[in-house]
Formats: sequence, structure tokens, C-alpha cells
Amino acid sequence: MAAGYLGRPELTAARFVEQNPAGLLPAPIRCYRTGDLVRLRDDGQLEFLGRLDDQVKIRGHRIEIGEIEHALSRHPAVREAAAARPGPDGERQLVAFVCAASGEVVRTAELLESLRRSLPAYMLPARVVVLPELPRTPNGKLHRQSLLTTRIAEVASEARYAPPADAVEAAVAELFAKLPGRAPGRDDDFFALGGHSLLAARLLFAVKQRHGVALTMTALFQAPTVAGLASAIKLARLRAAAANGDLDALTAMLAGLREEEAHELLARLDA
Repeated sequence: MAAGYLGRPELTAARFVEQNPAGLLPAPIRCYRTGDLVRLRDDGQLEFLGRLDDQVKIRGHRIEIGEIEHALSRHPAVREAAAARPGPDGERQLVAFVCAASGEVVRTAELLESLRRSLPAYMLPARVVVLPELPRTPNGKLHRQSLLTTRIAEVASEARYAPPADAVEAAVAELFAKLPGRAPGRDDDFFALGGHSLLAARLLFAVKQRHGVALTMTALFQAPTVAGLASAIKLARLRAAAANGDLDALTAMLAGLREEEAHELLARLDA
């Protein structure tokens, strides 16, 4: 049993309670409310009926929607936020719906980067949709059912498509394109697009096959965008050429880079 939710006293108080289940014990004990709705049958077995909360299960992980919404709401550009798993069949991707605070613009790439610092990769939304207002019921509560039936492709978001800038980025984008959604641009994030550990392993294997460099999972987590991973590939190739003393290959690779990018990679090469 955990002690509680870190930094969430209200959630801890709601989920960790002192109870005497069915009055079968001599005194109350500390229990955890799982959120499962069950029925005690006459034969003593528990029959699972569903969930009482908004917890969802994606790729083997139980995800507390409230934790994602809390992390979204902490961003200064966000006035209010909600998360859901929309789609006709409950697609195995999370989508964040946010409303901008007064005078602010929600930049989805910055918001996802902020989430990445506080949430594990499997909890990152695959999409961020910016809405003027969240749907409400007549009594003012969040209308989650409306979010669940939202057609994401028909909702305009702040994110703008930036095409790959060179051949390496185009090759990485082609690998990212195996994930669901539109054709990925240079700023699209592998994990935000729905990538997970198994797909990440396949991606890194494909990178090694196509580009001849072995990148680690840590490298992907540190540079999960098309542009970031392409830069990591270029740096690895430069390091290999430098280690082998292959000045011709080193010069040829630098000549094919934009001047600013070449200076940046050389600085990282010396680091």
C-alpha cells in the first residue's frame, strides 16, 4: 500500500480511507478506493461492473485522468483543462483539451515539454486540442461524454505543421509516420504521437538499420521530436567519423549541414 499521492493531499484523502469492509473486521483498516464498481454475489465472488472514476487503461498502464489534468492546469497559459480517450472505439491514445488563460496563447509543443518534466512518457497526451471553452452540462459540470465523441481531426489546434528540413529529418519522419495521425512534421514528438516503449525499440532498430548508428532509449527520451532525433543521428555519425579519423567523411557531413546546425553539432562534438 502506498502512503498517498505525492503533493495531492485532497486526492490522498479521497482515495486512502479508514474502513471496515462489510463489517467483517474487529476494527477499521486503511483501505484504498480503487474506483472499481463491483457487486458481491451470493457465492462470495466479486463481479466487476465498471469504473466509478475517469481512470483509463492504455497499453497496460492504468492512467489517472485527474493527474494529467492537474499537470495541464499548472501551466501558466492554461485556464482549464481536461483529458479523455476519444474516438468511436475508444482509441488507445489520450487527448488533452485546454482553454487558454486570458491574454495567453497555448503553444502545444511547450505544453507537452512541460508535461514531460512531470509525467512519465506513457501518460503524455497524443494530441493537444485548444478549445475556446470546454463542453459543459446544463448545471455547469464538465461534459466528458462530449469530449469522448469529439472528432479530433475536425478541431483546429494551435499546432502548425513544419515539414522536415533535410533528408535525415525526412527519413526520421518516415519512421514516425508508422504511428497513427497526420504525417509528422519536424516538431512532432514521438511519444506525444502515441509512441511507447515497444515502438521506441522498433524505431531505434530501424534507425540503426537505415543510418548505421546505435542510439539508446535515453537519447530518444532526450530528443523525441523528428528534428531532435535527426540531430542525434547526425551527431552520432560525426562522432563515429571523428573517432575513425575519417576527415573526408567528417568534412562531407559538415558540408551538407546548415551553417547554424554545423556549429551546434561541432560544439556538442567537442563536449
